[in-house]
Amino acid sequence: MQEKIYTIPVNEVFSQQDGCPFCRLFEKLEAREIDTIMGAAMMEPDIRMETNRHGFCGRHLQQVSAVKNRLSLGLTLDTHLQEIRKNLFGKSLLSGKSAAAQASYLKELKQDCYVCRRIDGFMDKMFQTAVLLFERDWEFRKKLESQPFFCLPHYGRLLEAASKGLSSKHQKEFLRIAGQVEENYLNALQQDMGDFVALFDYRSSGAQPGEGSRTAIERLITLLAPGDQN
Repeated sequence: MQEKIYTIPVNEVFSQQDGCPFCRLFEKLEAREIDTIMGAAMMEPDIRMETNRHGFCGRHLQQVSAVKNRLSLGLTLDTHLQEIRKNLFGKSLLSGKSAAAQASYLKELKQDCYVCRRIDGFMDKMFQTAVLLFERDWEFRKKLESQPFFCLPHYGRLLEAASKGLSSKHQKEFLRIAGQVEENYLNALQQDMGDFVALFDYRSSGAQPGEGSRTAIERLITLLAPGDQN
């Protein structure tokens, strides 16, 4: 399949064999969005309207605050605060409503994030692209087969994309290849976790942990919940 501009990011991360490819892609998209929002984009009215409305989650608030552009951060947060004040106490449809309505707004605001929304939209397209490449590009199938594993949140989204974007025939082949990658990793990780737990048995007194058992817990956490990613 001839490479298109939208296939390049997926092919790049699948050309490596180091952890979950979608986690690597997420990190690239995240860095790009943080750099953009703290740059010239913060002066664009359409973007400011979105950041005012959605704000930032804790993870991305920490990241934007770490960027050495205090003016951009200050202006962005200042108008976001104005939006919150208007909704709670100013002239808006929400102000003057019941405590339950205002509490619901604040709960939604806590769970919302401009950067997360942006990344999630791009990630949806990347999962769809991966499925498209699987169907049309034999070289990509080899890249998929060579991956060490997918974190479970991203594996779930990949399966969802496959269920919507592939025919029954291709879904079966996809599940065979991707499923084998995931099952092999889970089996190996289960063995390493068992070896780790066995080290605390009195019968293993004096035994030295192998590389797999030493890193088993951290690898399992990465598999289950890779940071606060989407």
